[in-house]
Amino acid sequence: MATKTNDKAVAGKRRVIIDNDGCDVFLCEGSSYEQFTALRFAGLAGTGATTVFYTPQSVGLNRFTHNTRVGTVITDGETVFARNIAPALIARGTDCFEYAIRFCRAHELEIFFGMRMNDTHDAGRHYNLDHNALKREHPECLLGTKENRPRHGAWTALNYLCAPVRDMAFRLLEEACRNYDLDGLHLDFFRHPVFFPNPAGGGHASAAETAAMTGLMRDIRAMARHEGEKRGRPILLSTRVPDSVPYALFLGLDLQTWLSEGLVDLLCTSSYLQLNGWEYSAGLGHTYGVPVYPSLDETRLRDETANRLRTEAPGMRARCANAFAAGCDGVLLFNYIFDAAKDTPERYRLIGELGDDSNFPPGPKRYFASVRGVGSVAGGAPDHLPHQQIPTLNPGAPIEANPAANIPIFVGAHNGGPAQARLWLEGAAEFELLLDGKSIGRAHGPEAALPLQGNLAGRHVLTVRAQRPVKVLDAAIFVDEA
Repeated sequence: MATKTNDKAVAGKRRVIIDNDGCDVFLCEGSSYEQFTALRFAGLAGTGATTVFYTPQSVGLNRFTHNTRVGTVITDGETVFARNIAPALIARGTDCFEYAIRFCRAHELEIFFGMRMNDTHDAGRHYNLDHNALKREHPECLLGTKENRPRHGAWTALNYLCAPVRDMAFRLLEEACRNYDLDGLHLDFFRHPVFFPNPAGGGHASAAETAAMTGLMRDIRAMARHEGEKRGRPILLSTRVPDSVPYALFLGLDLQTWLSEGLVDLLCTSSYLQLNGWEYSAGLGHTYGVPVYPSLDETRLRDETANRLRTEAPGMRARCANAFAAGCDGVLLFNYIFDAAKDTPERYRLIGELGDDSNFPPGPKRYFASVRGVGSVAGGAPDHLPHQQIPTLNPGAPIEANPAANIPIFVGAHNGGPAQARLWLEGAAEFELLLDGKSIGRAHGPEAALPLQGNLAGRHVLTVRAQRPVKVLDAAIFVDEA
């Protein structure tokens, strides 16, 4: 029996969304329900997780690992992965999404069917493009060719101005609504975010391009409402989009129209990029009464230490605290549980902490001036830096104190326990550090830590002053409250 998890009361309780990107079909060593759920699901039982987005490997908007008749199923030998249990599951009358639903119903979790709206993994070595019927039969719907690649995005990206492309996206989502006991649809517009010729060429999406995507969103909303009415239970719509209205509109995604017309029930923002503070996303969604869930993906920073410090539990705890302090309704943890046999227990404990209550619990936190740095989109996308409104400091994008550098840092939660300002510099240069204009001491690189006093929750500016030019590689505030 389906649990009634998608009424209005849930919006206030929905706090931790787990986005399972669907690779478990290729990683699972067996095809039983127990083997499948042991990989990415079992550890969620009893944690603070409230919702699961499950994305069957939606490669190239046609190839999937669930039992689809609108699209085609990925069979053995078509990927770089050693295994693929999708055909075996379907032969037994089930599939990966049925397994996901079964687990979520057993543990009273919401379950959404996720779809990458323009996945382009088939441009590389991961998947065989020859098996994609849509792209094989409609090469005119591609944004480029192998020989004539677009300026931005992969050449296998689909052009949503083409009716067959919009029709395919619509029918795939309609099929999911009709075939599965789901609570909603999650439309991922950030894997990957090039949909039209103008942005692919470096220009702003045209009115016709933007209208085409908005028209599709209206059709999807009407379909989901119709299918929900047929079964007597609503089907929600979630979208993952850039956290910038102007940048999204540049790509052809008219977020304000979508929100003002009630086309979206959950607004999930960011992915490869974070362009604004989380209060921007919260304000955007709440203006239209839509709950907001920032997507806290892997950082993809190339510096190993910088990446590790941000993605370990104290770094993730701080990222979540910042999202809640900014007014967001919850967080989306994308691909956070990759393999239960390899993931550390701290990842599951963090999910439990997040689900406790509205006050983020104490625990060590690492607040960085910038988590994602400059950012870059896998598969390529038009330049986002003109829309970048928050710091990008990290070892890959250092700043120079000559003679001073101001570094904003937001601390989402701190109960007044021990805290330090942490600086990483190039070389052993000496410097003075100020917090909000007040000197807190002198130190020298390449790594320095200076104690901080008081309750630090809120916005701060660290200022590095030096008598000679100093390159600042990274900056953070560490809090060690128990």
